[in-house]
Amino acid sequence: MKKIILIISCTFFALLVVYAQSAKCQFGLIKYKGKIREYPITMFLTFYPGGSYSGYYYYDNSGQLFQIEKGEKLNTLMSFPIEQYPTKNKNAEDKELFAFVDTLSSDLMQHTGTWKKGNRTLPFLLNKDSSQMEWKYFSNSKKGRCEDEYFTSSEETISLVYPSIQSSKILNECILTKFISDKPLIQYLNSTSSYHTVIYEDIEKFCTGFWETFLQGDVVFYTDSVLTYRLKSFTYANNGDSYDYMISMKISSGKILTYEDMFKINTIDSVLSILKNKYKKIILEETDEYNTIDMIDKSSNIYVAPNGIYFSNRFYKLAPFVHLFMSFKELEDFLNEDFKNLIKI
Repeated sequence: MKKIILIISCTFFALLVVYAQSAKCQFGLIKYKGKIREYPITMFLTFYPGGSYSGYYYYDNSGQLFQIEKGEKLNTLMSFPIEQYPTKNKNAEDKELFAFVDTLSSDLMQHTGTWKKGNRTLPFLLNKDSSQMEWKYFSNSKKGRCEDEYFTSSEETISLVYPSIQSSKILNECILTKFISDKPLIQYLNSTSSYHTVIYEDIEKFCTGFWETFLQGDVVFYTDSVLTYRLKSFTYANNGDSYDYMISMKISSGKILTYEDMFKINTIDSVLSILKNKYKKIILEETDEYNTIDMIDKSSNIYVAPNGIYFSNRFYKLAPFVHLFMSFKELEDFLNEDFKNLIKI
C-alpha cells in the first residue's frame, strides 16, 4: 500500500490527498539590495515551507560570499564567510548578526534592523529587488520497508529550488531532469501555478540500498548570465558519506562552467600553481593534508562569485570542503575573453 500526502501552495490537486495551512504555505527566493549603513550589500534569502530560511549575501565592493543561518533568537540571522577554513568551530569574531525589526517574511518589500559584528553595531536597510526570476520549490520524502533486505527500512528525500519554466526553460529542465526521472511529475510541477510542492510518500516496499539518502539543491546567487547553485547530499548505510559543493551554470545554456570555460588554456597550470600555494598558507602545518594539495587539478570544484571565483577542494573523504576566493582583478590576466564577456568585465 502506498500513502501520499501532497502539500501544494494553498491549491487543491484532485488526484492526491492535499494538506494546506496558510501559516506554512510560504516559499520565496527573494533578492534584496540594501546597505549596512553606507556599505552596499546584496542578499539572496530563501524562505521554505514550515518557516525555516537560509541564504547568502555579499558586500557589493568585495563580492565574497557569506552563508546565512537562522539565528538563535526570533527574527535574527547569523552569517559566516564561506571561505573560512573549517578545521575549528566557527569563530565568534567572524560571525555577523542581523536583527530584524519586523518578522522576517517574503511578502515584505523592505526590512530594517541592526547589524552586529563583535562590538560594532550599525543600522541596515534591505529593499526587495523587483528585477528577479520566478523560483519554485519541490520536496519529495519517501519512506518504506524492506523486509527481505539487509536494510529493513529506507528513506529518501530530495528537495530542489528551481526556476519556473516561464523564467528559464533551460535551467528549469537542467535542474529538474537531472534529479527527477518521473516525467509526469516534472510536467505537473511545470503546469501548476503553485510556488511550492511537498510530497510525503509511505511505500510498503521501497528499498534504495541505504538506510537514508538526502539531496538538497538551492540557489547561492544569480545574475543575468550566471547561476551559482549549491548541492548538498548525505547517504547513510553502515557509515555516512556526504558532499556539499557549489557549481556555476550559464543562464543561456545551463552548461556547468569549468576551468576551460573561465581561463585561457595556456594559463590553467599557472592558476593551479597559485592555488596550491594559497592552500598551503591556509592549511595548518600540523595536518598531513599537504600530501593531497598537489593532487588539485582542473577537475576540482570551481564556481563564480559576484566579483571573483571560488575554488573548493576536500583533501580527504570525510573532511569538509575548503573554499578559497580569488578576485577577478587578481585573476584578470588568466581569464579568457568569452568568460570576461559573460561576467561583463
